[in-house]
Amino acid sequence: MIPSINNNQQNLSFEARFRLKKRKGIRMPMLFSSLGTWSTGAASAYGYGHYGNDVFKKSFYKGKIVETFQNVESKWLDMKNTLFKTIDFDNDTMIDSRVDGEIDDFKQGESGDCWLLSGLSSLRSTSWGRNIIKNSIIMNQDNTITVLLKGSSVNQKEFKITEDELQIAENSSKYSSGDLDVLAMELAVEKYRKSYLNKPLDSGGAEEIFRLLTGSSEIKTYVNQFHKKDIVNLLKEYIKYPDKYAIVFNSQDHAYALVGTDKDKNGKTWMKYANPWDSSTIMRMEYSEFIESIIGLTVLTDPTYYLRYSR
Repeated sequence: MIPSINNNQQNLSFEARFRLKKRKGIRMPMLFSSLGTWSTGAASAYGYGHYGNDVFKKSFYKGKIVETFQNVESKWLDMKNTLFKTIDFDNDTMIDSRVDGEIDDFKQGESGDCWLLSGLSSLRSTSWGRNIIKNSIIMNQDNTITVLLKGSSVNQKEFKITEDELQIAENSSKYSSGDLDVLAMELAVEKYRKSYLNKPLDSGGAEEIFRLLTGSSEIKTYVNQFHKKDIVNLLKEYIKYPDKYAIVFNSQDHAYALVGTDKDKNGKTWMKYANPWDSSTIMRMEYSEFIESIIGLTVLTDPTYYLRYSR
């Protein structure tokens, strides 16, 4: 069912209504900057069934056969060229609806910040990590955003992001697309690192984003070649208590977020992970294969875990 839009929302741009899904909690299609992209969410909203990798070309909505996928896609792309021209960044309601301290799905831009984005994805997969993110992104009354990097090694721990900075970054392929909270975090970390790096977002490690957001010392990095036994023991613990740990692993010079586990009917354990190239797609790999495939991993233990469970 396609969610209805009330009269108060009619004054917002079409994209702003879509972004209201973050505040209202309704599932609606996301807009992406690539003109050739049609999201699964959009297909579902228009009545298309999605099964595996196949999108059915016919579906029923209120008893009528809707148009073929190609026709709808063509109309969507025509609409999307207009949508981005109607964004009003002076509309307080719209800004508030797009920045809420919660990480939604995103796609990595041209910067090599997979370490940062995967760190955010791994935190998003835990209840305590979502709280850390929520407390790190503050929407100010003057329509600016303050990102708190409490683990900053310099005197400055609060980094302000203006509307203009956010708008310029959103229109740049350098940064991620899909969620403004992620974008604000990228801009803040870029400001923090630019004093000592020519390309502040490139070449980092998950331990840095974990430290910046938490100030915690409960961060460990293991290299498979030297710490395989430690990695095996950690993952066994993770399978039992997935909400206790935020884990980012590396494979072939790229960082991924571990976001959960599954067991199939044969009792095999599968590790679930997200690629920052498209965080909405959750992939999985059989446990033993996963152990052999990773170069190493970085883990942040819930800073409040022992306080909560020692009572």
